[in-house]
Amino acid sequence: FSLLFPLKESEYVLLDYTAVKNGWRGQGIGGKMMRCVLTSEAVRGRKLVLEVEDPDFGDEPELRKDRIRFYRKFGARELAGVRYLLPPLDGTVPTEMRLMLVGSNEKKMPGASVQALIQLIYQEVYRRGPEDELLNSFLCDVPKSVDLL
Repeated sequence: FSLLFPLKESEYVLLDYTAVKNGWRGQGIGGKMMRCVLTSEAVRGRKLVLEVEDPDFGDEPELRKDRIRFYRKFGARELAGVRYLLPPLDGTVPTEMRLMLVGSNEKKMPGASVQALIQLIYQEVYRRGPEDELLNSFLCDVPKSVDLL
């Protein structure tokens, strides 16, 4: 299954979560799901934002690298040099993530646009305002210009 979260009054849709049951992986189901997501009415004409676990942190680095490679097959590019923390859904520790984008032909994004996107995700998806301590712990570190690699 996949969960999409269209971000209000923006050109972005967050792919909040996607999963294929363990025993069904490696059979092309994930690829079919991504093609459905990318051609869905919710995404058509908009940019798809992905929060992907950073392989440099946490468990199963190879699995995390595989996910990044999977999304790259569908045109996803990483917002290079942007640190992103997923708020802890269970109230404990945030997760180091990488942000990726599908549907943009740009080679760079202004840092202010990336900051606005992150703030929008935090506000709409996680219900965390501009004063949020976790958000502000990394938001100011976004480079002035962000390469899409």
